[in-house]
Amino acid sequence: MRVDWYDRLQVEKVINGLGTSTGAGGGLMPPEVREAMEDAAGSYVRLEELQKQAGKYIAELTNNEACYVCAGSSSGLLFAAAVCMTGNDPGKIRRLPDTTGMPDEFIIHRTHVNVYTRIIPISGGKLTEVGYARGTAPWQLEDAITEDTAAILYIFYRQGWRVEESALSLPETIRIAHRHDLPVIVDAAGQLPPKENLWKFTDMGADLVVFSGGKGLKGPQSSGLILGRPDLIEACRELGPPNHNLGRACKVPKEEIVGLTAAVERYLKLDLDAEMARIDQMVRNMADGLSEVEGLNAYRRMPGDSGEPYPFCELRMHGEDSAERRDALVSALQRWDPPILVSSILRDRISINALTLSAGEDEVVVRAIAEMAPNLDLQ
Repeated sequence: MRVDWYDRLQVEKVINGLGTSTGAGGGLMPPEVREAMEDAAGSYVRLEELQKQAGKYIAELTNNEACYVCAGSSSGLLFAAAVCMTGNDPGKIRRLPDTTGMPDEFIIHRTHVNVYTRIIPISGGKLTEVGYARGTAPWQLEDAITEDTAAILYIFYRQGWRVEESALSLPETIRIAHRHDLPVIVDAAGQLPPKENLWKFTDMGADLVVFSGGKGLKGPQSSGLILGRPDLIEACRELGPPNHNLGRACKVPKEEIVGLTAAVERYLKLDLDAEMARIDQMVRNMADGLSEVEGLNAYRRMPGDSGEPYPFCELRMHGEDSAERRDALVSALQRWDPPILVSSILRDRISINALTLSAGEDEVVVRAIAEMAPNLDLQ
């Protein structure tokens, strides 16, 4: 008899309206990915050979020169930063996080700084912020470059802001960096779909691009991709396990390497237009179903806060106590059976991401909100 481990551990299953959030477990792995991981679990292999061959296969699938499978996008940033400091020098790789004698400064647009960029100092690097809170001038980036600069870091995530509208564009950033023979690292963790992003940024000239494996790709949650220059990808393999270097802490097992490879293959064959139509229909169902609920406006919004090219259902509360009512509704949804997780945004709004809703869950969300929103306890 099959064991339901969530029941055994007394963990509640939830309806995930947050999207591919780590806090909600990322995405749900499809059968092809789970089967690939189960197959991989049944045999021993040499991990170095598997990393090299999986990287070669994924690079071919995604029109890239090289690929390394990392332990999530945060570890991808750590690896990318590390190899931009060391290059392919085994001695320097072994010394990290001691960066004595290496360029170790990473320039970042001030408006791109977020909680994820804190991984850079773990590699031994230092962040140098440039620009203003809402933008950067080209001369500011140029002026910040010194002999200690290791790379330019470009983040495609900023809650509430469109990244290319609040800093220099990525093509302009790349032009300036390459004029000074500096690599550019792009954090594109959640920038799938569209599938073209898997090669778009490297086609622009980005040297290393990091994607999460557990978000749009629906691979293992603790996996990720580093795509880009062969010499830097080779350095990633030296930095990482099974070698005893800084990347040893970011171990990716054979099952997850194979699982992510299967996820990439599946994703590139996926009919994303049909998938986006399904998501859009759920968003419209929720907006229509909640349009008459007292005390709130419900509407379709696109794109997302970090430029996601798919729609969200957004709710805006009315009245002087709108912020308190929003918080009360979010809390009440977490007490529903089953609990419903949604995002609080701005002062008085809720965002519902249909990307991670299963069939019929949009109806449950509507029923829960329609019942609770007019009768919230604000105490």
